[in-house]
Amino acid sequence: MGATGSDVVEDVEVVVIGVDAVDEALVAAWLPHLSAHRRAKIERQRHERERRLRLGAGIALDCALRRHGMSEAAMDYETDEDGAVRLLDADGLNVSLSHSGDFAVCALGRCPLGVDVERVRHLEPGVVTRFFDPREDTALRTLPAGSVHDDAVVRLWTLKESVVKATHVGLETALRTYAFDLASPPRLLDRERGRGLWFAEGDPALTPGHRLSLCCTIDDPPDSEGEVVPVVCWTRYEAGPPRV
Repeated sequence: MGATGSDVVEDVEVVVIGVDAVDEALVAAWLPHLSAHRRAKIERQRHERERRLRLGAGIALDCALRRHGMSEAAMDYETDEDGAVRLLDADGLNVSLSHSGDFAVCALGRCPLGVDVERVRHLEPGVVTRFFDPREDTALRTLPAGSVHDDAVVRLWTLKESVVKATHVGLETALRTYAFDLASPPRLLDRERGRGLWFAEGDPALTPGHRLSLCCTIDDPPDSEGEVVPVVCWTRYEAGPPRV
């Protein structure tokens, strides 16, 4: 049985972990308290920055799971043919992880979902022309060059990436098919494509210098399907030692 719109608002949790304070000592302290799956992801990384972000994703998931009486260390995982990772024996909970720049994020809920965080940065104009809907390209050209334009491009990218993770459509398909306007909150330009999808954005103050978006797939969408609406539970922590 799928989640209803009201269930989604109540059930979805988004945990943000700031990784600025993560160093190699903190990584080493956490490794014995993580699942073999998460340890392998961290240990495969050659660069400290990538280890910090992957640890942050594990900490975010652990924080979210502990609210349900579980821990990341106790989780088993499976990877489907699309490369998506699923939790086993997690009481029906779905997970999506993302990391970029200074933050790692976990979204946890009972509906299929996807979360994406991206550091705001300049993307070459050719990226928008090639991958975005022409209507989005036109709207972006009306914005002043610089930080305002860069923020809008990354904002649209995270919304589209969240669709990819929630629905498992290909990235290029999502970039062109799911077109948003630049209103606040943004809306899908083609509302019919939004049926069964529910979007939310994190407050930019939660992840300064970054954009954060969530997409949920639901059986009984609320009246505002295809629009960005608030999620009840957004929380942020700074990475610290494991709880033992």
